[in-house]
Amino acid sequence: MIKVGIDLGTTNSVATIFDRGNFEQIKFGRLESLSSVLYYESGKVRIGDSAKKRSLTNPENYISSSKTFMGDMKKSWKIEDRTFSPTDVATEILSEIKKGIKKHTGNDEVEAVITVPAYFKSSQIDETKRAGENAGFKVKQIITEPVAAAIAYGFESGANEKLFIVDIGGGTFDTSILQVSAGKFQTLALDGDNRLGGDDFDNHIIEAVFKHIRKDHGTDLSSLKKSGLPQDEYRKARQTILKYAEETKIALSDAENSEIEIPNLFGGYSLSMNLTRAEFEKIAKNTLRKIENTIENTLSNGGFSINDIDKVVLVGGSSRIPAVQKFVTNFFGKQPFSDKPLDKLVAMGASLTANSGDSIQIIDIISHSLGIEMVNDEFSAILKKNQQYPISFTKRYTTVSNYQPEIQIEIFEGEDSDVNMNDYYGGFSLSNIEKAPAGVPQIDVTFEFDENRILHVTAQDVRTGSSRKEAVDIEKGAVKRVKKTYEKSFDIVLTVDISGSMCGTPIQQAKNACQLLVSDMIDLNTHNVGVVEFGSSASVVSNLSNSQSDLQYRISNIECRGSTNMASGIEQARQVLSGARNEKLAIIVTDGYPDWQDSAMSEGNYMKSDTTLITIGIGDGVDEIFLRNLATSSAHYYSGSDFSQLSSIFQKITSSLQSF
Repeated sequence: MIKVGIDLGTTNSVATIFDRGNFEQIKFGRLESLSSVLYYESGKVRIGDSAKKRSLTNPENYISSSKTFMGDMKKSWKIEDRTFSPTDVATEILSEIKKGIKKHTGNDEVEAVITVPAYFKSSQIDETKRAGENAGFKVKQIITEPVAAAIAYGFESGANEKLFIVDIGGGTFDTSILQVSAGKFQTLALDGDNRLGGDDFDNHIIEAVFKHIRKDHGTDLSSLKKSGLPQDEYRKARQTILKYAEETKIALSDAENSEIEIPNLFGGYSLSMNLTRAEFEKIAKNTLRKIENTIENTLSNGGFSINDIDKVVLVGGSSRIPAVQKFVTNFFGKQPFSDKPLDKLVAMGASLTANSGDSIQIIDIISHSLGIEMVNDEFSAILKKNQQYPISFTKRYTTVSNYQPEIQIEIFEGEDSDVNMNDYYGGFSLSNIEKAPAGVPQIDVTFEFDENRILHVTAQDVRTGSSRKEAVDIEKGAVKRVKKTYEKSFDIVLTVDISGSMCGTPIQQAKNACQLLVSDMIDLNTHNVGVVEFGSSASVVSNLSNSQSDLQYRISNIECRGSTNMASGIEQARQVLSGARNEKLAIIVTDGYPDWQDSAMSEGNYMKSDTTLITIGIGDGVDEIFLRNLATSSAHYYSGSDFSQLSSIFQKITSSLQSF
């Protein structure tokens, strides 16, 4: 049986065999990596470069960066007669890798070690393993990418040293501190962001290209509607710009500037522009700062100092970005190790693990706490973040009602004491429990986290012996609707900042969060929701409505533009609520300073006479003091570092409606 290490990446995937002391890279055509993209047309699936080439003519048949959505059971892509989930896409990519292995070795029996980001949650790991098995691999083990990188660097070293791993891939970012000694690799601390990576840098370049085209040609490519182009021409133009953005990002790692020349981009227009490395670093400063903050936090939260680190290792293609390398060098006061191929390092470490037998010992830690729901939505952690695994731990619980016939075990992952702020992974019922007054039955709940980072849950009644064990994978990624007995109904208006700084990822994440709010957090049989957008001026996206489909459609059409006329936004929100029949609630979401603070505060004070006003400030560009004062009280102000946190903030607000 062939043993292989696989780095299943967001942008590119790599497979490596370690044979007789040498690394052999599996080739796909002439390349030693496979683009992690899929193209589907007329019943045929294409993976890799052939898929990329066809994406320029039919971008609607193309899927990229699917790893970003791994474990998200609500995400899918409908192409012609097929619907692909993130796991389906991963399965197709791994199937293509398996074909490459068979071509290279002539062997169809393959045992694989597959890597995942250190900050992946249980559902994401589980789906990765399932994709490997669906593709025909015998999955020996799932290990984290930083551990694999450390193994590639430290396998032959007998030194006892601490490594700091910075792994910036196409769509994920991990930092880890590992203790390495004589074949033993122990994770001591980790952090990361599953939605940050090379794609973000591509998007910054795309936004710069859009800005240039608006100035040079007057065409706004930020949306189909604004462009005025036919749909097919618009999609092809955007896909072409994405291709050139990726190439420009790579070029700027070696050169001080890069020319972007795209002939016949659309309607006879040819793009010609120059982007310098300094300009790139300026437009990407927020993403770079997130990376820097995470590196700093990994050390401080883990209780380590710079002097504790013996080596810094860079991993992943985006670690080549000079600004990243410069920060790491200055911060740690030493040159990072990047002498081995950054894009193959993870697969190399995985291949060593696949062939190691017992010579490599991996001691990893849990990235997020795991536990169950208790009364009043309280989260009870059974396995806690940063505990070593494999691990099994049992906690004893009891009933809350007299003569309860069964007990429900609802499983969550996260760090918040409120279960509604954590990720829900499903649950099961334990029946035939002791029929006794509340507090008498004794129910042992055991969480077992295995070496593949898969969670197994057992619940057992100590006295009756009734027991049930579940590998928590059937309902992975399920959304638990918060069910409350509401005493009050609310008319709610979402007032969303759409100024220019919101373009790109922020506006998309804000729209996603608003859509999730109306689909999964608000009972539209009880409450109504309206939506207002504000840029240079404000407009009503939707008046008060209880139609989920209509609200989601209208939210999907929100586009960024202009400045930050919050005063006008508040005025429009007040108009939407003028016909309200229920309790009034306004939620303002912004990432910057309002154009006229005094006017915005005046409008807000007027609104607060009969409306609860909540303000949400996202990012470093907000005036926190102003937003606290604008809100009904300081307790009605919420903040987040980026828009990926907005849905969690909405969840917290909707869970507390009755207190407003």
